Amino acid sequence: IGIAFACQEMEKLPVDENDIPMDYIITENGVVFSRG
Repeated sequence: IGIAFACQEMEKLPVDENDIPMDYIITENGVVFSRG
């Protein structure tokens, strides 16, 4: 689970080998399922 502001949401992000996939992201607008 990740926490972020809705204004930080993007369709695609670059992926680095050290990144940890998130299944859910919580914003002030609600919960987003992200298929980490």
